[in-house]
Amino acid sequence: MRLDTGLGAERINCIVALNNARAVLSGTTSPIGVLTNAFEGFDESTMTPIPDSCEVITSGECSVKTSSCVAGDWFASDASGQAVKVETGFALGRILADPVDSVALCVITPVYLA
Repeated sequence: MRLDTGLGAERINCIVALNNARAVLSGTTSPIGVLTNAFEGFDESTMTPIPDSCEVITSGECSVKTSSCVAGDWFASDASGQAVKVETGFALGRILADPVDSVALCVITPVYLA
């Protein structure tokens, strides 16, 4: 999915939400996926900037930044868009492999943990 955003490349692999048709960090809104690419352009024919945009993965396997998850953990996100472990309530996905340099493989499958 391609969305407008104000997030830069330093937020790649962070969990994002949708707010007013823009991708934002998911700290206060429901997460929709993980930022996989962020770019900015310029339309030379009209000499106007193209709004910041990004690509977000909303299902399947992807990389996600995490400081507190390990293989097998269900996760949600914190205010900085990083994966944090959850044991009850809403979970965005599950860590499938051990983190490498704070990046782990995950599946985005929103579920409610009892």
